[in-house]
Amino acid sequence: MKSFYVCKALLFAGLASWLSMAAINNATDSGTNTYLLSNMMSMQGLIENPVLGNGIEWRAINSPMLASTMLYFIVIVQFSISGLLWLASWKHVQFVVSGNGEVQAVIIANYAIASFMCLWFFFLIGGLFFGYWMKFGGPQGVHFTLLIISILSMILNNMPTKDDFRNI
Repeated sequence: MKSFYVCKALLFAGLASWLSMAAINNATDSGTNTYLLSNMMSMQGLIENPVLGNGIEWRAINSPMLASTMLYFIVIVQFSISGLLWLASWKHVQFVVSGNGEVQAVIIANYAIASFMCLWFFFLIGGLFFGYWMKFGGPQGVHFTLLIISILSMILNNMPTKDDFRNI
């Protein structure tokens, strides 16, 4: 059932392409992204609001340098995870072509997807710490969507094939 592995290879190549582009965008447009991270971390939108976030405003961090460092760290992590996703795609292609390495392809893909999933948990938890959902609902929706895609990808990657049932 090699067509299933072609689909998985395309899935991982698509996720790798998307995350590679996000990392490139974050690296090349660092001014915008540092500004957005600084806004979230400083919680200025909440501080200016008399109602929202009053109980968590003590968490605000006013440091453009820390926001810049965080962006640098995020870019490195995004490039690393995209590399794992590219490798997972390549291993699935190798299996389709040679018929060897199925288990290795699935294992590498599991690590890649788990890393991808961790990235979105990091963004969601970090954003929640700064109350970003109160003023920046769009990014939170994207992060939840990508978390759901991670979960669905993990399920797809570990689905048994017809051949698996023959060995029972």
